[in-house]
Amino acid sequence: MEKAQYLVTLIVGGVVALAMLGGGVLVAPHSWWLSTLMCGPRLLALVKIFVLRRSDASDMAAVADAARRSTNAGAPPPVI
Repeated sequence: MEKAQYLVTLIVGGVVALAMLGGGVLVAPHSWWLSTLMCGPRLLALVKIFVLRRSDASDMAAVADAARRSTNAGAPPPVI
């Protein structure tokens, strides 16, 4: 039973990773900030949770820091 559960979590982790990468690429021309959130360290943290079944506090701190830096680095939205 343990091997089947590990295989299922591995497949789910792969599907989540591909969905986040695909979504990040699709929304990149319209919403750069959403793309950086979907394809950055958040993706790696989620895959680590699914595949390795581990989550460290340092991972979440790195995700928050990278999200903050990536959204601050972009250009301001156009004024309509």
